Order: sequence, then structure tokens, then C-alpha cells
Amino acid sequence: MLPIGGDPRQGRGRAGGYLSTIKRVAFGTATEKPSGMAEKALLFSACKNRRRPHFGRDCGAKLQVLINSSAGSMQFASLVKATLHRNGIHPRRWLIGVRSYSRYLGYIRPHLLQATEEEFRVRRQLVAKAWEPRQLVAPIGKRILAICPHPDDESIGAGGLLLAHRDLAEIHLVCLCDGAAGGSLGTSERDPRAMAKARRVEFQNTAAMLRASSVHHLDYPDGNISCSPEDVERLRSIVCDIRPDVVTLPWFLDGHVDHRSANLLYALACGDIAATVLGYEIWTMLEPNAVFDITTLLPDKLSLIRNYPSQLATVDYVRYASSLAAVRAYQAGFRPLRSGAAEAFVALPNQEYCELVCKLYGAHAVPTTRK
Repeated sequence: MLPIGGDPRQGRGRAGGYLSTIKRVAFGTATEKPSGMAEKALLFSACKNRRRPHFGRDCGAKLQVLINSSAGSMQFASLVKATLHRNGIHPRRWLIGVRSYSRYLGYIRPHLLQATEEEFRVRRQLVAKAWEPRQLVAPIGKRILAICPHPDDESIGAGGLLLAHRDLAEIHLVCLCDGAAGGSLGTSERDPRAMAKARRVEFQNTAAMLRASSVHHLDYPDGNISCSPEDVERLRSIVCDIRPDVVTLPWFLDGHVDHRSANLLYALACGDIAATVLGYEIWTMLEPNAVFDITTLLPDKLSLIRNYPSQLATVDYVRYASSLAAVRAYQAGFRPLRSGAAEAFVALPNQEYCELVCKLYGAHAVPTTRK
């Protein structure tokens, strides 16, 4: 901030000095070259009054130089920005990705920078369904299948819901990726095999706390979930053996490449089964049409998340899950003072959910019949 000391009309003080310099140059009485600030002030005055003041003999040349300099800088910046965006490069997005999950540069957020028209259409459709989210009450089914792209997704996204059904339903877990690329084991050298082994142990500890009836690992490399016909049949075989009436997985617009690939794999494999799908949120908040009160279960849910020290070494998922649960409880308003904790879901019939996924990610149709 500039000091306001002195009388501007007499040219005393810093502010008065600038005004005095501008006045002398404007009326052609100055012999010295005005400072950069004086020139900028004159340019501002000209733009504001929509006319060119008298700066002296070479006022036109000075004003044109300033205008050309500013226009050239703006054109160059616009050209660089447009070039980067045409090639799918968003510097801010990459920096956020590096800071939050370096394995997936640029994939995490803000994903809507490259959103398609179909994605916006689906979001509007979900918003229409989310005006009055209904409160889920346990039990919501007899057999619950939790599909998790990575070990820990099931706990962060739907840990409270699963805990509420430990003694009320069968819980089955299917983990798609080996998790070798994420987290830290506290050593200087990165060992993917050691990380994959550690995450499998962490997942087994979580399965024990959930009293899971079955646990399946498909062991895809992180970032490379396959949707080949063989992989589609492989997942379908597992799901058909379980015969779930409720399926949970990250919702189809969650901002992670593996989470979206998991949705496509599931939609191609199981578009014709009779079930309800509950899509949960990890990286991207959703427009919920269903919520589940986990106020009394929140401490146990956070304990589930603490089963994954390799992941907590890089991201504070405990605080994230606790804070998100408080936000969702506030929005749901089913507790006094809008307190408590809740989980939010996109809840849709299985066929409708899978049709949306296939429209979003390029599959032309959801299989409706299988041998």
C-alpha cells in the first residue's frame, strides 16, 4: 500500500509525486521521461475516459507502444494455453495430480476440464434424481458384493454400509488391481512386489473385520484394468457364483482411471443381472439419491481405513473420510442440528446403471442375454 502523506496538489508525498508527474506530462510541461507507473496511470486514465489525453508531443507513440506490448503478451499467453489444451495438457491439473497421487499424473482432478457432452447430460440426469435422497436402512440385501479397484476403496467409499451388514448379510469382496503403484512402505527404494504383497495383507485384514464370506483378487496392474472378452467372462463368472442383490463400486464418474475402467468392466460383464448398484465416491463427489447413516459406525469405519498404513503414508484418508461423512450428514439432515456422519450413493437398478456406463465409455450396448 502506498502512503498517502502530503498534499497531492502540491506534489508532496509519494502519491502526490505520482499525480504531479502525470499532470506535468499531460500538459507537456515535463522535461524528464515519466516513470513506468506514471505511464500506466495515464493509460488507465485514457481507457477510463474513452479519450486520449494530451501526453506531450510523442503521446501517440508512447500509448501505442504500451498497447502493443500488452496485446502481444496476451496473444502469446493465449497461444501457449490453447496449444497445451489441444494436446490434453492442463498444467494446474497435472500439479494437483502430482501432489495428491503421483502415479496417475493428470487423471485425478479436475476431471471436468475434458468432460464430454454425454458426461454433462448424465450429471444433469443424476441431479434430477437427487432432489430428495432417500435414507437407506439396513439390511438392504442378503448378499452384498463390494467391487474395489484397489485395496482400501471399499473402506473409504462404503465402509460404514458394509460394517452395518456384517451380521445381516453375506459380504463378498472383489479386488481388481494389485495396488503395487500406490502408497509407501517407508523405504527409500520402491519395490512394487513388496507393495502388492503388503496391500494384499491389508485387504485380508479388512476382510476379516467385515467377516467377508469370500475374497477374490484379479491382480490387474494399477492403471491397466482390461476389458477384453476373457476378462469380462472372468468377472461375470465370479459375480454369477455370488448372485448378489446389491453391488457397490466407485461411481462411474469418479475421477480415477481405474475406477472408471472398473465400471466399464462390470457393465460389460453384468449388465443383465437382477441387482441394485450403489456407486460410492472416492475422488469425485457425486450427486446422491441415497444416503446411509453411519454415525454410530464411524469409529469402526475409520479403523477399517487404518488397516491400510501403506496408503495413509501418502494421503490422510482418515481425515478425508471423516470430513466427507460430516458433510453428507449435514446435507441429509436426518440428525438433530444436522450432525452425525453419512455415506452417499448413486443408487440405480443394475441394468440402468450399466447402460449409463456403456453410453459414457463407448460400448454400444449392454449384454442382455448370456449363455
